[in-house]
Amino acid sequence: MIHTKKEKAKHMKSQNKFLLSSVTLAVLTLINQAQAQNAVETPAPAVSVAAGDAVAKEIQQVVVTGVSGARGVRKIDSAFSITTASEEQLKSAAPSSTADIMKLVPGVYAESTGGQSGANIEVRGFPSGSDSPFVSVQMMGNPIFPPPTLSFFEGSSAFRLDDTIERVEVLRGGPSTIFSNGQPGATMNFLLKQGGDTPEGTVRFTTGTGSLRRVDMFYSGKISDGWYGSIGGFYRKTDGIRDAQFPADDGHQLTATLTRKLDQGELTIYARNTDDKNAFYTGVPLISSNNGHTISAFPGFDPLKGTLVSGEMRNYTIEAAPGKTLTK
Repeated sequence: MIHTKKEKAKHMKSQNKFLLSSVTLAVLTLINQAQAQNAVETPAPAVSVAAGDAVAKEIQQVVVTGVSGARGVRKIDSAFSITTASEEQLKSAAPSSTADIMKLVPGVYAESTGGQSGANIEVRGFPSGSDSPFVSVQMMGNPIFPPPTLSFFEGSSAFRLDDTIERVEVLRGGPSTIFSNGQPGATMNFLLKQGGDTPEGTVRFTTGTGSLRRVDMFYSGKISDGWYGSIGGFYRKTDGIRDAQFPADDGHQLTATLTRKLDQGELTIYARNTDDKNAFYTGVPLISSNNGHTISAFPGFDPLKGTLVSGEMRNYTIEAAPGKTLTK
């Protein structure tokens, strides 16, 4: 087919118009997208600034666990893995027990279905079957119960949370074996609230299923020039999540601190009394069939509400030594 010069010129003009229209449409589309993106991202700087301030405050926090200096180091300067949680963060996490706090720590798993005590805490890289042989629990840097191998009584079983706790610092690995009591897995250190120039106090009442009744109280303030104090604790009683025929959790705790401000530091004396009795929920009997694919209830036992704990097992007598018995 032969085209004349006039037809070629007309064809090129048509192509130029099409190209110009396409470029114009693309430019308008980019402008609209940029405007829409600016409209959406306009409030973003305020959010990012707030988030940045929170992160900066977190990494600038001074920690005292796992360091040799009395004044501690900043988290950003520490060469080991440490997780901190303030009083507000602990309340938001709503731990069912002291061991359940470990759910906030990466690389640590706590199996705390037995109740307030007798938990199993597993730390990544440290194989263990039960209890928490590689974890130590401290208060103000002092071990609560140093031996890690006593069956059914790991460190967290001897500690109770209340409103006297300011924060917790969990050191995973690192210098745990040097500045703790020899547990290489993790060190959980609880720091108490201390009195300040401004008096403060709280009263909290908690109720729930299982006839739960709990009262928490705390007060702190200035005693005299250079002297500060705090006192607090809790009392609770509950039948528990399963009917044990007696109060599953029944007890109280009282903690007090006395602080003296010095020219180059401070001296703090603290005391804690814990008298708390707790039921330990064991596994329930079930029937397995079909190579474990079918699980059914044991005759006469309700797996959803029943428990092997009962009034008949509340008191027992064991042989403590040859010719000597111990009744509990």
